[in-house]
Amino acid sequence: MAYSPGQHSPIGSPKFNGSPRIASTFNLDDLMEVFAQWGLNFEDPQAECNRMHGLPVEPFDIGNEAEDLFLANIPQPGKPPNKSYRALKAFGLIHDEDGVGHWRPVTVLQYDRYEKRCVLEWEDTKVKGVIPRMCCVFKRENPMTFAARLATALQARKEAESFLKYNLYIDNMPTDEVPPLEDERIEVILQGALNVQRVAARNPDTSALLHEVVSDYARTLNKIIFDQNMRDPNQRDVFAHLELPVPPHKKPAPWSGVVNVPRYAFKEQFESFAQATHMGEPEVIRALVKVR
Repeated sequence: MAYSPGQHSPIGSPKFNGSPRIASTFNLDDLMEVFAQWGLNFEDPQAECNRMHGLPVEPFDIGNEAEDLFLANIPQPGKPPNKSYRALKAFGLIHDEDGVGHWRPVTVLQYDRYEKRCVLEWEDTKVKGVIPRMCCVFKRENPMTFAARLATALQARKEAESFLKYNLYIDNMPTDEVPPLEDERIEVILQGALNVQRVAARNPDTSALLHEVVSDYARTLNKIIFDQNMRDPNQRDVFAHLELPVPPHKKPAPWSGVVNVPRYAFKEQFESFAQATHMGEPEVIRALVKVR
């Protein structure tokens, strides 16, 4: 199972093609209402949206196709200021000592497009600070789009961390009681690895190769055992903290192994190809056999 941050999340579609801006502004109560609709409870210090440790959220933000236009006019750190720029108003997220998140009015002064961080000033304290883009929602931004992006990024981060823990558990499972790889299978592996005459003539050391194969074999067996225990209803509480990405849906096996193609003159095309290729020449066949 592979994981990618942009993978489809159960929350909803990871692509938000609508415009991130709206014609009218919104107040803080409107923003909190939208967050509640997406299950983002910043008043709960144990909520996923308030967790500050672990992986950062920014790498899991799939962005918005129209966001670059929305942020294009904001000055960048280290570059000459744009005299025509009017500082944008926004709401920034800050956490207190108890871990509760509070959204406060801010004025965005600069935006780092590479680090995805906003340089701003808190309006109540007049203190300047730097916060991630996902902790800053502009007043001219669509709050529903922002909440959807944030909820999707948080869910993707949670799944990624679970997937890392899942692999860490399997890597640290003991292999003492795992059945070893049979000698016949090891012999087949060595024959396949040393099938080329030039490689076999050098009599290479295959101990490192066999160690890697045996380790992967033992890990695969441990993974099978781990997955079986995860599917056991009696052990559901043990693995409740693991929220893995939804595996891709497997396509059903086809009824026939034949690929349907349009009708064509097979005999004439085969004869034409046989006359134009050298793959059937004895010299070419012998060369291919030796190379393999």
